[in-house]
Amino acid sequence: MNENYSISDYGIFSDAISTTNKLKVSVDSAKTTVNDVKGIIDNDAVFMGPCADSCVEAVSSLDSGMSTINDNFTTISNYLAEVATAYKSGDTAAANKVLSINGTQLRVGEGGNLTGNSNEEQIYNYLVSKGFSPQGAAGIMGNLQQESNFRADNVQNGMGYEDADYVAGIKNGTISREDFANDSRGFGIAQWTYHTRKAALYDYLGPENIDSLGGQLDFMIQEMGADLSSDMKNATSASQAAAKFHNVYEKSADANTSTREGYASNIYNKYNT
Repeated sequence: MNENYSISDYGIFSDAISTTNKLKVSVDSAKTTVNDVKGIIDNDAVFMGPCADSCVEAVSSLDSGMSTINDNFTTISNYLAEVATAYKSGDTAAANKVLSINGTQLRVGEGGNLTGNSNEEQIYNYLVSKGFSPQGAAGIMGNLQQESNFRADNVQNGMGYEDADYVAGIKNGTISREDFANDSRGFGIAQWTYHTRKAALYDYLGPENIDSLGGQLDFMIQEMGADLSSDMKNATSASQAAAKFHNVYEKSADANTSTREGYASNIYNKYNT
């Protein structure tokens, strides 16, 4: 690995891969249009003679050229992925830091250093390490337990996808950014659902890290904002913190927060007795 690389380089790789994949989609769309044009010329009796033959030849050449372009995009994308993986493995710190260029956040690698033997324990340790009071951390977690049972790969039940299939679709591009943002499926530890929030989550993590527990936690804290973060850092009641977090952040259709409050109290007692 070039020792002059900075943390931001991995974010550049991620952006380049994302851009290349978007170009591939655009070329595929153009190829479909070209083939439609070719079909019209081939099948319409009005287009006959040398002029029509010349048009068909030109369109066929264009279609072939687009196929070559798409093949090259695939090669580029694969190469960038290999370079990114090599860079990331060569700099272990890159996977654990927010990636930025000139102060503008691009990606979260794998989120922060998570410690613990389960998602629940890792989330609790993470939140406390970020300055949230034990009661505030438990209040947040009471909501996350209700929403996803602490699973970063969780997709809303009854919406046509199993968790693993949904995540795989995002990572391999079968589910595009637009599909992900607009499908109204709750996803992740907080079950992000609204299209602008899901689009922001996608842009923050990138498809390759969409199910990163640490990355989703980082995104959640950023999305919470200063006021709610302050409330959770100063919370002295787990149940009250759970209700506050629900009403300000989750805003689910279930106005009864008793289950979330109960989860929060249990979590607080578990880690503070």
